[in-house]
Amino acid sequence: MRTLWQDPEVSTEMILRAAFSRRDDDRPDLKLSVYVIEVNQVDQARAEHLVSFTGSPPSWNSLDLDLQGLATCVRSDGETKFNFTRTAHAELHLADEPALRQLIEAVRTDHRRHIARNQAGVLDYILERQQSRDAQWVVVLAEKPKWTEALAKYQKRVTSASAAD
Repeated sequence: MRTLWQDPEVSTEMILRAAFSRRDDDRPDLKLSVYVIEVNQVDQARAEHLVSFTGSPPSWNSLDLDLQGLATCVRSDGETKFNFTRTAHAELHLADEPALRQLIEAVRTDHRRHIARNQAGVLDYILERQQSRDAQWVVVLAEKPKWTEALAKYQKRVTSASAAD
């Protein structure tokens, strides 16, 4: 299944309205929230972001996007529940709506900027943090029963698959 970034029938206008409209007035948001991270930190950033802002694991049929070099990046305090992503947070500042449309087109046409979500990588990262009794994760997961339940099911599947090998 394709995401809206991959579907040739989805227009730039549709992406602009679906992904970049401000909630309060429906105008385009020209300050895009991003994480300035290395490739080997993607699963950690995804895990911390998703657990901070969702009550349960989301659909995994989505993309993260590499926006490096497409706009001015300004460091900005993040709002996740984890030190790493709070520190790694920044905003891309765009001059105007045409600049946002250019960014959307650049990302749509350059598939190297599409980073598929790795469900196993994210869940493995969270399980490792949970099993090591990482203080931040213990506190956050105590407030997220659906995440804890999903992790237990995932761990059971992984353990069963390993035992079958």
